[in-house]
Amino acid sequence: PEGVTSIGKNAFYQCTNLFRVTLPDSLVSLGQSAFSGCEGLLSITLPEKLEIIGGNCFDHCYNITKIVIPDSVTNIGKSAFNYCSGLTNVTLSNNISEICEYTFGRCSSLTSITIPDKVTNIARYAFGWCSSLTSITIPNSVISIGEDAFTSRSQLVIHCGVHSYAKQYAVSNGIKYDDGR
Repeated sequence: PEGVTSIGKNAFYQCTNLFRVTLPDSLVSLGQSAFSGCEGLLSITLPEKLEIIGGNCFDHCYNITKIVIPDSVTNIGKSAFNYCSGLTNVTLSNNISEICEYTFGRCSSLTSITIPDKVTNIARYAFGWCSSLTSITIPNSVISIGEDAFTSRSQLVIHCGVHSYAKQYAVSNGIKYDDGR
C-alpha cells in the first residue's frame, strides 16, 4: 500500500506463484532477497523514489525480461539480478557508482548494456556467465574492473574510450574492443 517505504529481507522469498507486483510510489528500499526465487514473476516496475536495491533482491527471477532502474537508485547490492536468465533489457540508474559482484551474473539472455558515467568500479563476476552479452559500453569514469567481470568473452565487444581503463582491461583479457577509432 501507499506509504510503505521499505520491503524487508526475504519478504516475498520463493513466492513462486507471484506473477506481478505493483510497488508503491513511496518505496525507497528493497531489502536483501526481497523477491529472490520468485520464479513466476513476469514484470516489476520500480518506483521513482527507490534508492536501494538489496543484495539478491531479484535473484532467480527467471521470467523478468526488462528492468528500468530509476535514477533515484544509488545502490544495487551484490547478486541483485543474478540468475535472471530471461532478462534482455536493462536500463541502469545514472547515479550508481559501482556494479557489484554477480549483479547481473548468469543473465544469459542479456545482449547489451550501457554503464552509466558515474560508475567507477565493475566488480568481479558482475556480468559473469552472461552468455549472450555481445556489447557493453563502458565510460572513461570506470577505473577498476574485477577479475572475470565478463566470463563469456568470445562474442563480447567492449565499447570504450581510446585511453580508458576499459580498453586496457579488454587488451589484457583478450576481449574485442571498439575505441571509436
